[in-house]
Amino acid sequence: MSVSDIMTFPASLMVNESVLLAISDHSSEMKSPQKQAFIKRLLQSSIAGDVPSWPPYFLSSILPLLPHLPVSHFQQLTSQQLTPLMEMLGNSSLDATRGHHVLRTVFGRGKNLTSDNIMKLGVLICYLNSEDLQQLLSSSNLSPVLWQQLAQCVSEGHISGSGRLSHWLGTALKSLNASILSTSAMASLHGMLPQMGASFLEPLSSNELLDLVTLPGMPTFPPAQALEGTSANITRQLECLLPFVSLRKLMSDLDGETVLHHISVYKHMPWSHQQAQMLFKMIQRTVNITRESILDLGRIAGGMSCEWLKLWVNESGFSELLQFITKLPGGLRPGLKKCVVVELRKRPDIDLNDLDPSFAARLPLTMLENLSNSSLNSVLDYVRQHFIDFLQLPRHKQTALAEKAIDVLTNYAFIQ
Repeated sequence: MSVSDIMTFPASLMVNESVLLAISDHSSEMKSPQKQAFIKRLLQSSIAGDVPSWPPYFLSSILPLLPHLPVSHFQQLTSQQLTPLMEMLGNSSLDATRGHHVLRTVFGRGKNLTSDNIMKLGVLICYLNSEDLQQLLSSSNLSPVLWQQLAQCVSEGHISGSGRLSHWLGTALKSLNASILSTSAMASLHGMLPQMGASFLEPLSSNELLDLVTLPGMPTFPPAQALEGTSANITRQLECLLPFVSLRKLMSDLDGETVLHHISVYKHMPWSHQQAQMLFKMIQRTVNITRESILDLGRIAGGMSCEWLKLWVNESGFSELLQFITKLPGGLRPGLKKCVVVELRKRPDIDLNDLDPSFAARLPLTMLENLSNSSLNSVLDYVRQHFIDFLQLPRHKQTALAEKAIDVLTNYAFIQ
């Protein structure tokens, strides 16, 4: 239903059990303006009565709408109304203002928080007052469920990563051994890691550290944390953080000799296109990069310049070089991709079927026509498995690949 449809919906039906059930069942499909319209229409219904008179069973039926109940009305909800809903509210999307009201109303002054009701708070724990939080964090037996939930509050932005709670939480967590924490526990801490410092990460292996810092939403680490360490072990591990350090800091702290010395590690790191270009230039100023030696640079090879690539256009191994760079993880930057296409046009003898499907899918249409059926099938398989990449292609390219897919399916059906 559109917002205008909802606003003309009979107010008398807003408290109908079937209507409320339908709202609850389909709430995940609704957008905020729709939920706001439903709650507004509900407030206009005289049958629903005033907010303080709404019974808990009625509130539970409109739970998905409560985050959209105007604050002035939400703050009319009483302890008797909210207490039975605590666990459900802990899994809702209440904001700080509404969350504070729930906690003040249910856990007023003089009411102690027990371990049982703390576990039921869910996201509401993010809105506890400072005194209660400090008392909980100072406990000698800090519950894993509690600190993971509080850390999640920081990671999800409900609590400032530089505020008092983060400081208290960071202090309380310093005694944890990162090497024995589960993946989910470490993931919950990702918003706290920059504050906890490099010493907390020291027990992790390089692979564990790399898995951690590549988690979605991982914050940027201060350069000092990523580059400084007092032991050889931590220095080796924190190298994995380098792709997350600013370009300017990398330029001041690395040189070609250093990169080459650690190339066995650096070659596999998820460098950005700009970082790869900078590292390639560093190496090029230190040694002469040949067609053979570039294979040892891994992902850094994607930073080659168009001028360097052109040096090998007329060499016998140019086709193998193209196979290598078109298979690099992360793809080629637009400038290098354009350069490759230009040089391919000059070398019609090069077999386009040797190119990686991820690169071939982005070839100009005139070049796609030259692909064999086998290579075209590989391109279509790639598109099916990476549909987001397909959606990012120009419209005319999408149309052409769709038509190719239909041709392939038609031919397959004919053969069958």
